[in-house]
Amino acid sequence: MISSKRHIKNGSQFNALFPIPKGKTKVIKKVAHLDDTLALMRQVVQETLEDTYALAQYLQSTTEAKTCQNIWNFCYSFIQYEKDETGKEQVRRPSRTWQDRKSGVDCDCFSVFIGSILTNLNIPYSFRLTKYKSNNYEHVYPIAHTKNGTLILDAVVHNFNYEVPYSSKKDIAMELEYLNGVDDFLDNDLPINTRFRWY
Repeated sequence: MISSKRHIKNGSQFNALFPIPKGKTKVIKKVAHLDDTLALMRQVVQETLEDTYALAQYLQSTTEAKTCQNIWNFCYSFIQYEKDETGKEQVRRPSRTWQDRKSGVDCDCFSVFIGSILTNLNIPYSFRLTKYKSNNYEHVYPIAHTKNGTLILDAVVHNFNYEVPYSSKKDIAMELEYLNGVDDFLDNDLPINTRFRWY
């Protein structure tokens, strides 16, 4: 995976496409589990689709494949990658990701951002969880299920439709659902030392 920062473009010309986030940090759960993270990612996508509606229309092209490449190019070009601080899992709404794009965001924020765009364009997708040298899942990124096959939208790596070879994977289909509040995924209090935040 990428360990150093890359050069990104300014992107200020796209600021008008995004609502201004409130800039607040909410601790959802002090002890979180992978299922909690995925549930929150899904919730943030569903409840903040307005964040990427205008951008989705801008990036839409004549085919799903071209649209997916536009999405990947935009994220790779304008949003910096920065791994979350150890012991914290930070999930940003898309407008906050855009606000924080220069300092950088982690793979789960990239996934929410891209997932939001795909949802607005009615392109089905899954979140792919991958393992490399660890027994735990280390990375997440969207894969789009287009009419012409699966496309990889991992904006952490340097190429569209490419994924770093993994030792194991798990695909989580993202279906459009209504989630009422955060209580649905706060019951599983497993002892993992993670502060779980939604920006």
